[in-house]
Formats: sequence, structure tokens, C-alpha cells
Amino acid sequence: MPDDSAAAHIDAAVSAIEKPVTELFTYSRQNRTLIRVLAISLILDVLLSIATAVGVAYAVHASNLANSANRSVQRACQARNEYKVLDLQRWQYIINLSAGAPPVGTTPAQQKAQAEQTTKFKAYIAGADTPETCR
Repeated sequence: MPDDSAAAHIDAAVSAIEKPVTELFTYSRQNRTLIRVLAISLILDVLLSIATAVGVAYAVHASNLANSANRSVQRACQARNEYKVLDLQRWQYIINLSAGAPPVGTTPAQQKAQAEQTTKFKAYIAGADTPETCR
């Protein structure tokens, strides 16, 4: 019977160890699940960070393009205004050249009509060559 007491002793020792070992297996299974979830979360976080960085880079590029386009519009507006000033000066020069003595044989009524046309033309040119407000 000495074997029975040794077997009983071993059974008791195994029974005493069985519950903690089972708890350890359950705990390690839970930890592995949490580690997998954490790894997936970390991967998604890295991917989201990369996507955000790419989005920011595109936004910065779009902003730079918009600023460049705005500067081009400003330069074009200023160039148009400079051209309008030169055009107005050119027309004033031409009108002043033609405003000399009236042609021989014109009546005072024709001269008055010509002066009115010249005045209307000057007003038209002044309106057409008015500089724009560049923003």
C-alpha cells in the first residue's frame, strides 16, 4: 500500500497545481488576444498617421498653387493697369494732335459736332481705360 499513498500524494499535488496552471493558460490566452488587438491598433494608427501626413502634404501643395495663382492674377491685373495708363496717354496724344485748326471749309456747326464727338470719345476712352482695383 505504500504505492497508494505515493499515488494519492501525487494526485493531491497535481490537483493543487492544476487550477493555477489552468488560470495561467487562460491569462496567457487573454494576453495574446490583447497583444494582437494592440498590434492591430498600432498598425492602424501608423497607417492613419501616414494618411494624415499625405493629406497635409497635398493641402500644402494646393495652398502653394493657390498662392502662386493669386500672385499671377495680381501681376496680370497690374500689367493691365499699366497698359491702360499707356493706352490713355496714347489716345490723349492722338486727340491733341487732331485738335489743331479745323479743316478748311468746315462750318461752325460741323466744328461744334466734331468737338462734341471728341468729348464723347474722350469720355469713352477714359471709361475704357480706367484702372482696375487689384486685390
